Amino acid sequence: MKNKFFLLMILLVNMSLIYAQNENSKFGKVTEDELKMEYYEQDSSANAVILFDKGFSYFTYDNHLERFKLIFERQVKIKFFKKEGLKYADFKIPLYKADKGGVKEELVTVKGKTYNLENGKIVKAKLENKSIFNEETSKNWDQAKFTFPAVKEGSIIELKYCINSYFYFNLSSWQFQYDIPVEYSEYSAVIPEFFNYNKNISGYDNVNISESSNNREENFTIQYETLPQAGGKVERGTYELPSQSTQYLWKASNIPAFIEEAYITTEEDYMTFLDFELATIQYPRRPIETYTTSWESVNKKLIESSSFGKHLKITKSIQNKADELTSDLTEKADIMLKLYDFVQNNIKWNSYKRKYITDSYNLQKILSNKSGSSADINLLLLMLLKSKQIQVNPIILSTRDYGMIFPTHPTLSGFNYVIVEAKIDDKVYYLDATLDILPVGMLPKRCLNGIGRRVVTAKSEEIKIVPVAKYSKSSMYILKINSSEGISGTVNNSYKGYAALDMRNEIINSGGQEEYSEKIAEESTSEKIEEHKIDGFDDIYKPLKETYNFSTADNITFAGDMIYLTPLLNERLEENPFKLEERKYPVDYAYKIFERLIMQYTVPEGYEIAEMPESINIVLPGKAASFQFQVSSVGNMVQVISNFKINQPIFHYDLYPALKNFYNIVIEKQNQKIVFKKKA
Repeated sequence: MKNKFFLLMILLVNMSLIYAQNENSKFGKVTEDELKMEYYEQDSSANAVILFDKGFSYFTYDNHLERFKLIFERQVKIKFFKKEGLKYADFKIPLYKADKGGVKEELVTVKGKTYNLENGKIVKAKLENKSIFNEETSKNWDQAKFTFPAVKEGSIIELKYCINSYFYFNLSSWQFQYDIPVEYSEYSAVIPEFFNYNKNISGYDNVNISESSNNREENFTIQYETLPQAGGKVERGTYELPSQSTQYLWKASNIPAFIEEAYITTEEDYMTFLDFELATIQYPRRPIETYTTSWESVNKKLIESSSFGKHLKITKSIQNKADELTSDLTEKADIMLKLYDFVQNNIKWNSYKRKYITDSYNLQKILSNKSGSSADINLLLLMLLKSKQIQVNPIILSTRDYGMIFPTHPTLSGFNYVIVEAKIDDKVYYLDATLDILPVGMLPKRCLNGIGRRVVTAKSEEIKIVPVAKYSKSSMYILKINSSEGISGTVNNSYKGYAALDMRNEIINSGGQEEYSEKIAEESTSEKIEEHKIDGFDDIYKPLKETYNFSTADNITFAGDMIYLTPLLNERLEENPFKLEERKYPVDYAYKIFERLIMQYTVPEGYEIAEMPESINIVLPGKAASFQFQVSSVGNMVQVISNFKINQPIFHYDLYPALKNFYNIVIEKQNQKIVFKKKA
């Protein structure tokens, strides 16, 4: 009897939860209690909370276009507590479009309301269609943008929209986790038997997602029209196409907010997501169409693509151009450098990141236009190199802002970029000619995302993308402490690898070397910078040098007979980038880091050292990171040396406590003072 009562209570609780979720999902159903809510009980620090988020994907048949149509519907309700959470009242809905034919996804319905409690009454503000704007974000993507009206702390918004799509590979993914908590999230999909998708749930938080599926019989009404019969008669009618479809349901409750920290690729790589990849399509009485059942099928799709594999053949115009550019060269390394230099300095990157050549383009057109996407540029380089008998392969990859690739889950849509692999005398080079300030063999940071796939005729091969350069900056300050005034002297900075690349980018973005000098002089409010000079900007194969005269009254205090100096000045690390008690995702620097500071001070006559920091040398296990700090003095000269090294680009999250403590030690030491006192 007790067991029956217990089971009845469980059933009643579950039914009440289902009823509450159904009530909460009704569009326009916002209660006074929800509007009065001042914080979210599960996370009182939350700026906002997603109370309900529901998505549904299904197929219909479009008889006008004679093809299936993929429909995605979403309904979401969000409660705001603090102004920092109001960004969730801004929406950007991505819409895919084809290179040709004008086919694109359409946002067909949008309904939205803002609810506020004013003088004890619920006041509604409607999202107007005129507030919805469309803009192009890339060759293949547009986005619909809008902001909810009258949103403030305490508001609730509701949104309901529908997208029509003919791109079966773009079955909508589902984001369970955000940087605000989610009270309830649900995604369902009804997939006809003709379509087969690979499914992947990713994320680093242990979000409990329940998954269920069941069979569902569907019938799609197909209109037909026969060819003219005897006497010109045409027969029209309909028939039912049956499908043993599968209905899937994924749901989760009380999903914690994702907390972002420094040194990641993109937030979405670490949040909990459900993704789909089209594997096969097979209509009745037709052969199977294979997409991503394996990495070999992905490779085959690329090789056979009119926007990829078709262009991997040497044409007469490409051969002639390569011969013209390298007529006086015989060594393959010199030929590679010459062709790389030509492409990166003559074909301007249009900022589009792509794996396919732009539709209606060919390599000759790219040469003529003198501009193109990353794929246009790098596949042009590949074929120029190939025409000179240099062993080359295209490497597809996903950029850091596009997302990680999981080796266990074959994907084609997960890649958005292509680079060149060149092999000369057993040495392998990875080339990207999109930037004219990038040395040969060095990839831009956006490409440093773990792995890529080598596209070759025989098979698909995984390769590791390992940076050949590090971030390297060395600084030498030769300074004099001026009694009761401050510090003055000269500064010499040397930038190599990714530090040089960043510095060159900063100079270009400032408008040039002169403009950059003016900019840092204006922005240095606590320091005076004069006679600023840059050397080596134009030669990307040499370090970039920076020199200037420097004076400041910061980081030094004169107190009677005492002088208190923070010797690393504003070059010191002041705040630990790692603040979490526990980090569940890796630390990704992208490349190794080396920062050296040499601070040499001339102390005023009549002063001596009263206190100075002790030297220290710490090394993490496996030499993953190290820090050396040395202080020495000879006569009235004091020298401080700080060497900071990150020796591996990625740290697994189980090393996070050690890395966090490492930074604490660095900060403590770099902020210690040297104390001088007047001699008796």
